[in-house]
Amino acid sequence: IYGETGVPGSDINHFNNPVSVAVFEDKLYVADTGNHRIVILSKADGTPLGVIGRTGVSGSDNQHFNNPWDIAVDPEGNLYIADMGNDRIVVVNTLDISLGSVEAAPAGKTSRPAAPDRPGQNSPGKLRRCTAATAHRS
Repeated sequence: IYGETGVPGSDINHFNNPVSVAVFEDKLYVADTGNHRIVILSKADGTPLGVIGRTGVSGSDNQHFNNPWDIAVDPEGNLYIADMGNDRIVVVNTLDISLGSVEAAPAGKTSRPAAPDRPGQNSPGKLRRCTAATAHRS
């Protein structure tokens, strides 16, 4: 069991309404909805490896989620996060995440600025390509 049964919390050993899990290689990615974050755990033993987003703080910029609801990963290691409260899908490449801290880290940033030939790239409700270059230890 990951977390503590019946005890919600915002520290790295607790969840607050986790609703979705994705597995890639040796890691679990948990959409910890009530804490507005994605928690990264070791699949082998549940050791906390890191966090994407800002724990307990919702927002709509590239540093935050607002109720991340569902999570999936493709064979290339792209993590797709349904950021329900922001009406968007955030994409983070798991292979680019630098781990080593359980402190909050940014949700990523857009890989390229919006351009006329890429309408709506940064608009809420649109697919936004992100990198995990900034999702590292704080």
